[in-house]
Amino acid sequence: MRFEFGPAWGTKRADKGRPPSKDSISFFENGVLLNWDWQNGSTREPMVQAGQRGEDITGQVFMPVEPVNHLGFVIPGQPPPLPLPPPGPTPLPDTTLDGIYEYLTKTLEAIQAVHARLDAIEKRPIAFPTYRARIFGQSITFTPDV
Repeated sequence: MRFEFGPAWGTKRADKGRPPSKDSISFFENGVLLNWDWQNGSTREPMVQAGQRGEDITGQVFMPVEPVNHLGFVIPGQPPPLPLPPPGPTPLPDTTLDGIYEYLTKTLEAIQAVHARLDAIEKRPIAFPTYRARIFGQSITFTPDV
């Protein structure tokens, strides 16, 4: 998030004496801290759903993170992400929650398209070779089961 959308994105901790949360994505702007738990703490299943708005946790501690391109790919039809501008009055491109939501929706659609292609590849039947041999006058046919 930080790599794509700027320094308002990071993680959080409950208070200064507590460790950083291991499953939080946080957005801090104008004194308001919003948070998304990206996985269930018990089941480890993903929890963030498309269109979900963050929970207001103002009062907890925002922690900035380093900008890292974890995905390393660009969405087809989208320009590559712009590098962060130097600190100053230059605003970042559309960092509103609605703009970010729109960008993430397109990213999700691109990931789902790749996932669908992989599913199609996995569902293709695999043709295993058939082996035939003649031993002591007997014909043996073998096809491996996988």
